[in-house]
Amino acid sequence: MARASDEDILNALCSVLDPAEFSFTVGHDEIIDRLCKLVLVGSPIEAELVVEHLEPGLRETMYTSGWAVRYNAITDRFHFDRLPPFDYLQRVVEHHARALPRQLGRRLELLSPRQFELLIGTVLNRLPGHSRVRVSKASRDGGVDFEALFHDLDANRVIAVVGQAKHWKTKVGSGEIHKLIGTMAVRGRRAETRGMVVSLAGLTAPAERLARNSPMPITVHNRDDLVAMLLSTGVGVRRKALTLESEDDAFWSELVDL
Repeated sequence: MARASDEDILNALCSVLDPAEFSFTVGHDEIIDRLCKLVLVGSPIEAELVVEHLEPGLRETMYTSGWAVRYNAITDRFHFDRLPPFDYLQRVVEHHARALPRQLGRRLELLSPRQFELLIGTVLNRLPGHSRVRVSKASRDGGVDFEALFHDLDANRVIAVVGQAKHWKTKVGSGEIHKLIGTMAVRGRRAETRGMVVSLAGLTAPAERLARNSPMPITVHNRDDLVAMLLSTGVGVRRKALTLESEDDAFWSELVDL
């Protein structure tokens, strides 16, 4: 019986793999055992010879039957990685993008109050127009957790930003907003000042009204706003560009029909 080609052997091996598996490794002995269950080899001795013949060529990845197959001589194991269809990969990327905001929200919850303040400072450093960002020392902030300068290029002016970072499980009440307004009033004597409150849990209704009616503007950001800032500035996320090329089925169909 003539020995099957390497490609036929790999195709046969891949055809009996579990379709639910995406990436796994198989040991030398298990490959021999699988070959013995196929009609391409007649005995364990022949299967051993087939595997020894396959191993050198598989030190470089081979692609067959929708799988990438590689042999690792150090571990003496065969690595199988399924090649999903292009539309499946697109759906996976979309699902990752939709899941990321919720994952970032959970990350924010796990921070300590101090870590939260430092995170806000990092985000402000990345936001366009902001400079000289400073996060106040722990427990000595005087009601101000962070401050920065905002360069309003459209109006050709520089605005002092003072803010509070509240990593609370409850909503921020009016007392904290009153405190911020008082700080803004003092700072506003020297320069145009704007307030900012970043609160994971948001503000109570009275606090929201107070911030909205403040004599000096106060911007309020909740968890969703902060997550959006993380995504826009790239803080805490890694951007990976995926360029995927696939066969143009329509092109090849039209070409065959000509």
